[in-house]
Amino acid sequence: MRKTSLTIATALVLAIGGALTACTGDSDTTAAQEHDGSGSWLDQVLPRLTASLPPSTPGQPQQPDTSPGAGATTQPPGPPPPPATPADATRAKLRAIDLCAMHNPPAATTIVKGEVADSLLPSDDFNDCTLNLHRADKLVPDYTMAIGVDAVDQDTIQQGQPLQIAGLNFYSRQQTGTNDEHETSPCVVYLPQSDGYALYLQVEPPIDPVDGAMHVCDVAVAYLKATAERWRTPPTRAEHRTDPALDLAAADPCAATGILTALGGGRVAHADLHQCLYASPRQSTDGTGAGAPLKMVDVRYELDSPDTLTGDDDATYKQAAIAGMPVAQHDSHSATQGCLTLFRIGSVSVTIDENSSEPPWVQIVEVTAPTCALSSQAAAAVISTVR
Repeated sequence: MRKTSLTIATALVLAIGGALTACTGDSDTTAAQEHDGSGSWLDQVLPRLTASLPPSTPGQPQQPDTSPGAGATTQPPGPPPPPATPADATRAKLRAIDLCAMHNPPAATTIVKGEVADSLLPSDDFNDCTLNLHRADKLVPDYTMAIGVDAVDQDTIQQGQPLQIAGLNFYSRQQTGTNDEHETSPCVVYLPQSDGYALYLQVEPPIDPVDGAMHVCDVAVAYLKATAERWRTPPTRAEHRTDPALDLAAADPCAATGILTALGGGRVAHADLHQCLYASPRQSTDGTGAGAPLKMVDVRYELDSPDTLTGDDDATYKQAAIAGMPVAQHDSHSATQGCLTLFRIGSVSVTIDENSSEPPWVQIVEVTAPTCALSSQAAAAVISTVR
């Protein structure tokens, strides 16, 4: 994914109390993790797998040719998925939450006087949704409110100030940060979840000084009180409270067990709610199986510009078809950088800026593997789970 700063206009329509409220205007949103081709791809992903991963699943590797999309007209058969663990259930529950529907723009503008709702947009990795507010006389956002989910160390959470709101136990943190005129640091409030995850609200202060500006943690507490029932029982994507529906955000990136067949067995690690790492059996030099994986496949679900599918017109991005799905493939011709396969899922699009020529963003699957043959096989396995 690209790391991008955006001006955002009509992005999502949020149904609140039976009425549809469109939030439009400008905002500044920074994308999350990216795969930018810098450094060694294996160096970036290998440390994510540890010896605590589940045991390898046996299988037989396939050997297709190496042309774009070849050998992957159908997905490799996959072993049955392993029994769901409590952590799997937690991740599924968190992916099902419609983070944008947890927002209440009218409540936010009531709390911060003089502000109007500017935009409401999910992040490109689907892990948060940001409401931007602004004053009529400003061209940049004032307060921004992001509701998201992340893996958070419990010690980090509990270092915050305990807050009980509507019977829910939150923890509030703010790093010290001010200049001569106003505070500059965000306030983050966590609501712990199972298995090392947390829902959070992050409120950013205005970029420019505002006379009588509220303290960001006061804004956060007031907003949590106004939306407490949505934190107690988070709205789900299945309820269709926001439009468009982003079905890919609810899908499990670790469900493509056919990748394990292509790898000749192996193991799976959830790097993120919307990112999964598949590793072949470990290479062992002493019979213990304690060595490094021979091969690894990185699968990511994201929201991004359709220009990503062509590498912004990079001639090295080759168009092909895998399992009947149009794909783009970029071969770095490097064992350490790997081969990237990209494809769009569904027809949903999200308008990023009505005043720009940039096309609406779409749901994209990104599959990286050491070779294009393996990347094609992995993409076919993913397509079978999400198309």
